[in-house]
This record gives sequence, structure tokens and C-alpha cells, in this order.
Amino acid sequence: MKNITQEWLEENKACYEGTKWFLRQGKREAIDVIRALVADNHWNWANWTLVRLLSRKQQLSYAIFASGLVLPIFEAEYPNDNRPRLAIEATRKCLEKDTKKNREAANAAANAADDAAANAADDAAYAVSSAGAAASAANAANAADAANAADAADAAVYADIRTKKEIIEYGISLIGRERRKNRNG
Repeated sequence: MKNITQEWLEENKACYEGTKWFLRQGKREAIDVIRALVADNHWNWANWTLVRLLSRKQQLSYAIFASGLVLPIFEAEYPNDNRPRLAIEATRKCLEKDTKKNREAANAAANAADDAAANAADDAAYAVSSAGAAASAANAANAADAANAADAADAAVYADIRTKKEIIEYGISLIGRERRKNRNG
């Protein structure tokens, strides 16, 4: 399993406060560090660390999972607006088959989900958050960027603790699967 080091944090441009936290605590194995971050209520830092350990496919899977968990929040508020759902579906298509056409469709869907979030801005922070998660997932599909996958999970900040934990645990399971796959050849 990958160990987190000060050098790794610097290479990934970790924030000063996060690096200070890391140096104070004693854990180094990635999953242990992520669990310690959650225990200390540093959800965003746990998410930031997690996505930088994931492969592109895992990042997309993580973004789809996170945005899918909070999608019902948006749909309950705006049952006739399917733009966030379409963004998640576009992301899923990129995960299944990463083609230029699918990435362009994900980009268009991300823009539409961003518009849905903007339209909801005056009504409900939860709805904005869930639409933003879908947009970020689709952006991750288009841009091969860990930050977008992280944004999809971060957009779930308004979710309850149980949902946040479920998102982080799913990410940890992705790391665990990769570790088992590498061990089994």
C-alpha cells in the first residue's frame, strides 16, 4: 500500500495546515491517514488525499458514486430538471468507454448541470451542492483531473455525516481493490 510522506504532500501541493496535521499524527499508510482525517473531522482533506491516490478510472467511479448519492437532494427540489442526472450518465459513459465523443458529451452535460446549480442558487444550498457534484463528475470525465473528482465529493458537504462517510469509504474500497488486484497479479 502507498505510504503518505511529506514529499508526497509537497508534490501534490497540499495546504500548509494539512501538512502540519499530517506531521503531528503518526500514521503513514494511505488508508490509515484517510481514516485519521475522518476521525478528526477533516472530510475535505480526506477527500483531497483520496482522489490523488486513485487512477483516472477510479476517480470517475468515485465522482459518479458521490454525485449519485446526493442527486436525490436536487431531484426532490427540482423533479423536472434532469440536467444533473444526465451529467452523471455522461460521466458513466466516459468510464465505460473513454472516447473523445463521450468526453465532449460529458463537457456539455457538465455545463448544463452547472446551469442547473446556478438556477437553484437562490433556493436551496443542498440542491446547488448536488447539482454541482454532478457537474464536477462530468468535468472529471472530460478533463482527467483529480481536482474535478474531488469536487464531486466535496460538493456533498451538505450531506449528512453518514453520506460523507459512505463516500469516503467507497473511495477507500477502490484503493483496497487496487491493492488486492496488484497482490493477485
